Amino acid sequence: VPGGAAHQAGLRGLEAGGVPDVILEVNGVPVNSFEELLREVRKRQVGDRITLKVRRGSQVFQVEATLAPFPGR
Repeated sequence: VPGGAAHQAGLRGLEAGGVPDVILEVNGVPVNSFEELLREVRKRQVGDRITLKVRRGSQVFQVEATLAPFPGR
């Protein structure tokens, strides 16, 4: 989401064009669906820092993000 925590951490979504980044893990916990991602993120509070394992094309890397309120809420 533009302006969201992942966007601010440098992740690329559909709005960037091309293939979006895929989040593979949240703080070492594998996530295989959007619902699993939400479940892990909702265990934390706004302002908490999380580590995401991300795939961008053939590259896999980690990025830290600070959780923020959902833009527009």
